[in-house]
Amino acid sequence: MVDDKYQDGDKVTIKENDKIILTDFEITNRVKSLKFYISENDKPLTITLIATDEGAIPLTTVKAVLRNGNESNLINASMNKGQSVKITFQKQ
Repeated sequence: MVDDKYQDGDKVTIKENDKIILTDFEITNRVKSLKFYISENDKPLTITLIATDEGAIPLTTVKAVLRNGNESNLINASMNKGQSVKITFQKQ
């Protein structure tokens, strides 16, 4: 994940399913990687990014690349404080 615009103090809380795993995680111009694992029991995995601080310039901006083997998906999100983005994965 990286700040898609200007590094200005944007922060997000990250949830894995309904469990908070990081609070006020600062999005910077340096790429930060997180790993998540999809369960073998066919339960979907939902990752939620919640904007907790818009930084000095309004809108929390996040760019993330989701990789699964050779497959990549790009996500660009611009959120007001309190807004969220959810991504759900299902093992096939």
